[in-house]
Amino acid sequence: MKRDLICSLVLLVIAAGYYFFTSSIGTSALSDEVGAAGLPTVYSIGLAGVALVLGLQALLRWLIIGSQAKTSTESPDFLRMFLRAGGVLAIGIVYLLIVNIVGYVIALLLVLMAMLFYLGEGVGRQTILAAFIGAGFFWVLFDRLLGIPTPGIGSF
Repeated sequence: MKRDLICSLVLLVIAAGYYFFTSSIGTSALSDEVGAAGLPTVYSIGLAGVALVLGLQALLRWLIIGSQAKTSTESPDFLRMFLRAGGVLAIGIVYLLIVNIVGYVIALLLVLMAMLFYLGEGVGRQTILAAFIGAGFFWVLFDRLLGIPTPGIGSF
């Protein structure tokens, strides 16, 4: 509980600092109604929300379970965690290398399947369906709704 509360407070401080610096971004006559500070402001509010949820979760856990719960004395295997993060990074790098060759939807489909397999999901209809739905969702979101052009097949 103590670690989660400390992390929550640190995240709140970072979010407040980020919001402070975001609010000093000037406006321009050329900017749209959202402006240059729009997305960073959303990020700072989102980070503050995550921090508050983390802190609330820790407090609720303490109230429900109580302080008599045993704390883990095992130290995490940092090498294993580092290698696992490296695998995720490698999947992201492969995505960047293939997206202009095979296109956005196919590359995203392959990356989502690779991530699901890497994180321990077995080969099955649910995994394949989740990858197809995820790729379709992100294509509709970025290409159709937001109007952000996505790479097609062979678009170098």
